[in-house]
Amino acid sequence: MNLDIDLSKIPHQNKTFNATERYVISIGAVGSSKSFTNMAIALSRALQYPNSWIIIMRKTYNELKNNTCTTFFDRLLHVNWDDDYEYKKYPFLKSWNRSRLCLTFTNGSKIYFIASGGRGASEAIRGSEPDLIILEEITEMEEDVIQWCDSRLRGGSGCPHQIFCSGNPGPKSSWVYKRFVAKQDPSHIYIQSKTIDNPWIPKDYIESLERNPDENFKRRMLYGEFVTFEGAVFPEFNRDIHVIPHTKPDKFLHWSMDYGYQHPTTLLSTCTLGDKIYIFSEFGYEKTIIKDICDDWVKKGVPKKDKIICDPSMAQRNAITGSNAKEEFFNYGYRGLISGENSWQVGIDRIKMLLLKNKLVISERCEHLISEIESYSYKTTTINSTTLEDRPVKVNDDYIDPIRYSVMDDAVANFTGIVTPIQVITNKQQLQLAKIRGRKY
Repeated sequence: MNLDIDLSKIPHQNKTFNATERYVISIGAVGSSKSFTNMAIALSRALQYPNSWIIIMRKTYNELKNNTCTTFFDRLLHVNWDDDYEYKKYPFLKSWNRSRLCLTFTNGSKIYFIASGGRGASEAIRGSEPDLIILEEITEMEEDVIQWCDSRLRGGSGCPHQIFCSGNPGPKSSWVYKRFVAKQDPSHIYIQSKTIDNPWIPKDYIESLERNPDENFKRRMLYGEFVTFEGAVFPEFNRDIHVIPHTKPDKFLHWSMDYGYQHPTTLLSTCTLGDKIYIFSEFGYEKTIIKDICDDWVKKGVPKKDKIICDPSMAQRNAITGSNAKEEFFNYGYRGLISGENSWQVGIDRIKMLLLKNKLVISERCEHLISEIESYSYKTTTINSTTLEDRPVKVNDDYIDPIRYSVMDDAVANFTGIVTPIQVITNKQQLQLAKIRGRKY
């Protein structure tokens, strides 16, 4: 069976494929076919250079299995990666070791699929001398990954020694932006792509992205731009400091939840790790009834006796049914729900203080919370050429509320010794804005 792959239809694909720089950084919007291009490059080099050793890497095993392997086998080769025999329809493929995620070619080339955050990642590559390395979703990895990979890139098959990286853009504070975009260097090339560059993306998909009210989201995920989150609520947050590999905590403190149906229900677990507060895990549910949420908690091992800090509004009774959400959780066995402190400004100040003093860390697996903390920004109002900060934009903040409830709890205050006073007015600009709008504080 022959394999025909055409990368000429999308300009950035052709540019990436023909790049000769050591580092080829393809950062762009969702659906712009960055990953497909990298997979095609890996396949092409394996066939062109016999006995080449190629590594395709992603941060977690689940992402590697569900996204990267799917792209390579399903979209590129049109075979099921989970099948031990379907690959045999291609005469250039010799074997597929599904347990080691190693694809061997008849010309002696090998492609290894590896999770950079996996326990066996370093052991799997240690001692190897790859010819080509592909890093998928590079913006989710730590900088030392690319440094370590670069030190191993010395294979002898004749394949050009290159590292191809792809990912969605993040904030301009990220190491990827600082190293490969802000700095010009002959050793690397930065290639930007947009969703609209891909002629096979459905029109309604692009329209759904365009309807998103968050301009920063559209700039990143539709146009492939790195952004500066103007008016960021948490400028103290730094991925390199506050996001850590998923680690077993020292002690569990509590859960915190923001319940909704039209908007997602979100749950965070708060623990301790050393002298820090540690957000260990996150769960999210869209348009899910309480019974189904509770059933899933049971499956995930959320103990029914645990303390769960929730939005005080959950205690409000429905005018028609006379019941409230809190009682429904009680009825399904979760009776540890308590109403949290809902002072927005105090909660935000507490988070900022914990970040500033490096007393708060978040597991790398809490991807939604991390993303929201980075993009959470103030809505601004300009009056007489003066820009005044109002409350944050109520977009993509579903995980911000439960972390507010969490850090306001006495258990966190007692552990860290950090307590922020309740502030009615935070600064003169806020007071000025309140007077102009006729509000009473």
